[in-house]
Amino acid sequence: MNKKLLVLVGILSTLILNACTQLTGTSNNKSLSRVEPIEPMVQTLQADNDNVVSWRLRVASWNVLNFGDRKSGLNPVANKALLLARMAQVAGQYEIVIFQEVLNGGNSVTQALAALLPAYNCNNFTVPSGRRGRQERYVMCYLSGNADGVLVLNNFFDYMGNQYTAIDGSAQTAQNIWMRPPARMTFTFTPNEVQFGPFTFDVYTNHTKPSYGAGARPPGTPAASPASQSVRNELTSIETNQIAPASLIMLIGDLNVDCASYPVRDRDTNFPLPTWHWYIGYGERTNTAPLSSCAYDRIILNQILNPYYQDHGIVYDHYNNATRLNGSRISDHYLVWVELGAQQAKKRQRTITATKNSVSVGTRKRAFTRSMAMKLIAQGIKPGIQGNVFIIRNNSAFNFASYQPFNLVDVRGQPNSVTISNTGEFTVDPVWNSLESGAYNFVFDINRDGIYNRADGDFSTYPTQADVIVLESDIGHNNLVTLGDNFATRSLYDLGQAINIYALAKSLPKNTTANYYIISNKLFKSAGYSSWQQARSAKMSLLDNAVPIAYKGGSILISSLKSNDKYLSFTTDNDGYWFQSIWTSLSQLLNTAVFTQIPSPPDYKPEYAGDGLPTEGNVSDDPCAFAYQSDDTNFQAVCNIGHTFTDYYGDAFNIILDLNNNGLFDNGDVLGVRDIGDMTTFFNAPGNTTLNSNADGNPAVSEYKEYLNGALSLNTPLNENNSYDVDTEKASSKYICSSTLSKAQFNAFVIPDSQTGFRVVESDTYQLEHNKDTGVFAYENLYWGDTTVKNGQDVCVSTNTLIVDDLSAEKNSSITVVADSHVINGQINSTTDAEVCFNTALKVEGTVLSIGAGGGVISGGGTFLAALFVDGVIAIGSNLYCGSKLKSNNAQPQ
Repeated sequence: MNKKLLVLVGILSTLILNACTQLTGTSNNKSLSRVEPIEPMVQTLQADNDNVVSWRLRVASWNVLNFGDRKSGLNPVANKALLLARMAQVAGQYEIVIFQEVLNGGNSVTQALAALLPAYNCNNFTVPSGRRGRQERYVMCYLSGNADGVLVLNNFFDYMGNQYTAIDGSAQTAQNIWMRPPARMTFTFTPNEVQFGPFTFDVYTNHTKPSYGAGARPPGTPAASPASQSVRNELTSIETNQIAPASLIMLIGDLNVDCASYPVRDRDTNFPLPTWHWYIGYGERTNTAPLSSCAYDRIILNQILNPYYQDHGIVYDHYNNATRLNGSRISDHYLVWVELGAQQAKKRQRTITATKNSVSVGTRKRAFTRSMAMKLIAQGIKPGIQGNVFIIRNNSAFNFASYQPFNLVDVRGQPNSVTISNTGEFTVDPVWNSLESGAYNFVFDINRDGIYNRADGDFSTYPTQADVIVLESDIGHNNLVTLGDNFATRSLYDLGQAINIYALAKSLPKNTTANYYIISNKLFKSAGYSSWQQARSAKMSLLDNAVPIAYKGGSILISSLKSNDKYLSFTTDNDGYWFQSIWTSLSQLLNTAVFTQIPSPPDYKPEYAGDGLPTEGNVSDDPCAFAYQSDDTNFQAVCNIGHTFTDYYGDAFNIILDLNNNGLFDNGDVLGVRDIGDMTTFFNAPGNTTLNSNADGNPAVSEYKEYLNGALSLNTPLNENNSYDVDTEKASSKYICSSTLSKAQFNAFVIPDSQTGFRVVESDTYQLEHNKDTGVFAYENLYWGDTTVKNGQDVCVSTNTLIVDDLSAEKNSSITVVADSHVINGQINSTTDAEVCFNTALKVEGTVLSIGAGGGVISGGGTFLAALFVDGVIAIGSNLYCGSKLKSNNAQPQ
């Protein structure tokens, strides 16, 4: 597998499995890494079932990797605002969030975190600690309450500066026992529900030292203690020096308890069952090292707190391009979280849904055409209150699970005022007036202040999904397509940014519940199928070729998967439509390790743990960071290199709707593919070398229009007639930098598995495919660092914003960029006979190309931007023509 793919996950040893088995008492047919809690005294909340919890509270921890002046925004950095906004959205989903590796920048740095989370109290941080290198502090931010109750911080205690019992039993100062002494927070949460009393618990956090290295051991530590014993000793010291061991206790944070920092022999020695319960199992990926999978970050609950456990998770969605800072990650760790809660009686889930005419379960819909009337119905809201119901445009930047407030703008101009009935319901006829096609969310604003604030009790039905999609009409070539978060049909998804993959289907049986499967193209081919027609005739087993899309837990052992791990259900509406997110949080599943058999345990060497010293700058001190480059197979095994999800399932998939629910692919089942059959047929005919205006009336033209419309996110819909119209011509110009589609161009972008429905790839691979058929999308922003286009190579890119550091075009090469804005920070060099053209999107006027300080253009005989320089800025209109490659209806040579 290509080592550039950084989304890969790792292996687990037999002893990892044994450790989990010992902790859980489960057999080997369970998850390899998820540690199951014992039966709690309070019934727990099942995943995705928020309607049964009477109160809930989430605690998160995030090692943010050297968060100092540069990251906090005190020193200007390119893309800083985007990165920090994304960081706030991720962290802002939790009532309590602890940040680790906050550098000793004083109040200014810690208050930068507070600025990211304005609804939170962030005035709680430790003094700097760390014996060598840069010093760190812990910063804790919390909300004073949520919709379920009030949260109070009773005490914030910093261990630093006090004396405690060391490993050898002697009394030592905290800094002689821990590299970064822990902190303890005591909270009381008082639920709004009167049947619950106040709930008080302690949260401990610690960032353990991964290795003692080669230097002298700290006082109180045996001189002969191995370098790799650091983590075990520091955890033991937390156990020994608990301030209130009889209370409800949680330990959360980057504990370095996996891979090179915590040898197999040390497992089960700290915080063992039955007194303690671990969440996040060995080998689950909380680090971002290439190809490595290490559960450094953990959540540990004691026996008294564990009954309140509801759920936990690892947040992968902030990785890669979504959070890059000058090409670097915001952290080498993912955020981890745990949910606490309790219940006594079921509460109806708060929902707002839409119906077409009469109000009934059978008429609830998520897909409408612009001509349809719509009613909104709601349930589960507190009776007797009044509020406003907004219809807003869906925006992937909005996460309704986050406490980050944002202004609500109703697309109709005015929200609906509603009064909740004594059954917790309302029905309202919204003013519809033919909303534009697109995706929308229904938001209930409980205090009518026009601001979404989850802490007030505001809500939308889905945290990240759209509530409803509005279609231009019923026309379209495919009955089943997949949509991205921009709600255009997609065939390539960026793992680092895609939050949902949606399905949109029509012409299905009405009011029917059935199952859907996501089929692995790799398994499909390995089974010997060469076509979907062959698979349908053979009544292919869907279970044998399906991705475990419903699987929840730790790493996957193939032989332990159950049938119901591999499918989910859906229900069509009374028009035969279906719209739903079929794959939510792609990165959760694609960051899961997959095993066909249990691996052998590796041999451990002390030097694997590294020197344990912190690093300066935005660099990871994970000893496994470069294990994938090592020739030591044992070191790779220690760092869990290999056995990835994509190794087993690949990155290409199709969705199949099993309408008769028999688990077989047979007649009547609906298959989602990238439909290029008509174009293929057209070009197979003798003499058909160009698909252009002369092909009017050919089905290939309609298919090409749909293909371009979906791939490019054009604002104009498909036309009712089947002609090669102006919009298609413009789309073709923007898409492949040519006004027509030639047979050679078509063959160049048709990959061998063209019947694949969609692919999910890591961000770097996604960027590499920007000049191919599926890689051009209007919402994408593109960054080019030190980039060279080789001799004779043609590059065509469409993007919202292009940022260029340095760009070189070699002899006879061609670069055409269609973007709304271009930013040049460095030098652009075009050699003899090279052509570099930066153009605006075809419908955008007056965009600006800005040349940064020190930037410039050096042309050695090539063609570059026939435009006017004014004060270091190139103003470009939409009519700019560059060379012979780019043509549109209104483009003229300048």
